[in-house]
Parts: sequence; C-alpha cells; structure tokens
Amino acid sequence: MMDMFLMNELIDAIKARQQGRELARSVGFSIVDQTRIAFTISELAYQLIESMHRGHMVMKSIHRNWFETGIEVRLYDHSTNACRINSGWLQQWADDFEMHYHESRGTIIVFRKWLKSSKGLEKQADPYVLAVGEE
Repeated sequence: MMDMFLMNELIDAIKARQQGRELARSVGFSIVDQTRIAFTISELAYQLIESMHRGHMVMKSIHRNWFETGIEVRLYDHSTNACRINSGWLQQWADDFEMHYHESRGTIIVFRKWLKSSKGLEKQADPYVLAVGEE
C-alpha cells in the first residue's frame, strides 16, 4: 500500500506525519524510531510547503528480502531550479538515501529506514539437524 500527500498547507504536513508514524508502527518500528520517522517526514513536508512550487510525498512499506522490512519515503520538489531542500541531516539518519535532480521534473529525494530484526530469524537452522538420540 502506498500513500501520497500533496504539500500545499500545514495540515498536509500534519497528515503526512501522522500517516508516517502509523506506517512505522504497523511495520514494527520502536516508539523512538516511529518518532524519528515522523519528525523526518514532518521536516521535509514543511520545507516543501515553504517553497513557492510546493511538491508531493509518497510513502510505503518495503521489503528487501524474507527478513528485512522498512519504510520508503519519496519527496518530489516541483521546482525546476536546483534543490532547495536541506537534506544533509537526513543522510546521517536514513539507512539508504538518494537525491536526483531533473530539469523538467525537479528534485526527488528518497530515504529508506530498515527495521532491525531482533528475532534472529535471519539465521538459518544448522544444516545437520539430528533427531533425538542421534547426537
């Protein structure tokens, strides 16, 4: 499932932040990471609203393999000028970060945050599983 938010007014940033927090909760992020994700979405959304050209944001849950899940947020700055979004702080927080500029489409910023598995599911069973008494 993917959610898209047009960034025109402050209420749009609030809605995106709330949905981002809910998405992070549903994926399984801790309260601390939910707050970080919500803050990041809010900050980026606010920067779009302050821009004359505005933009939109898309967020969704993602899967990298059987054991890794996370969140991806794509920010589309509709300005055809060079990127005005301050994203230096984001590079240090996000697990994956990309920024692309297209003359006709504006700037696209993508960040991903991966849920760290605490269940140890990524470890496979010993290939030599023995029945009781076969040790």
